[in-house]
Amino acid sequence: MRQFFLTVRDVIFKPGEFWHDVSAAGGRDSLDALRSYAVPLIALAQIAKFPVIGVPRTAMIYGIINFVLDVAVLYLLMGLYTAFLDETRGKDGATVAALIPCFSLTPFWVLEPLFLFDRLGLFFAGAGVLTALFIANAAFTVLYPHRLPLPAKVSYPLQLVTALGTMLTFFLMNGVMNIFTL
Repeated sequence: MRQFFLTVRDVIFKPGEFWHDVSAAGGRDSLDALRSYAVPLIALAQIAKFPVIGVPRTAMIYGIINFVLDVAVLYLLMGLYTAFLDETRGKDGATVAALIPCFSLTPFWVLEPLFLFDRLGLFFAGAGVLTALFIANAAFTVLYPHRLPLPAKVSYPLQLVTALGTMLTFFLMNGVMNIFTL
């Protein structure tokens, strides 16, 4: 558990060092990163919303819906990153490319409980998205040094889809919450 929280800290506050460690270790298994990092972090973010929502049944339903939304967006982004980046890295490109959204979306998931605050929620979502893009760019710099700068036809669509996917998740979460509060 301690290693999990240290990883969260390193991804958010020391992204360059974190990606250097990942690169030095030869990458990680993307399925392992999903099981041991991304999915538990998404689940913790949903559980952290329970006290803010206050009504147990509503909080559980809302948490399950948001969990499914987050995992769906994560799978979508993992597939897109793999499709765009695997040819630039070679044989192990698919594994490494799928790691980028698993870890770069960390600030978005950590800030999710704060999305419930009306007007400030959009501010926190925007901050999470911008930080996620910064972490993804740090990953590009470290994991693809031979291709720097990444061609615009690769990096811009990935950044755009990441921003749109996460903001769409935010707006869908707010829509679901509005359904429960009617």
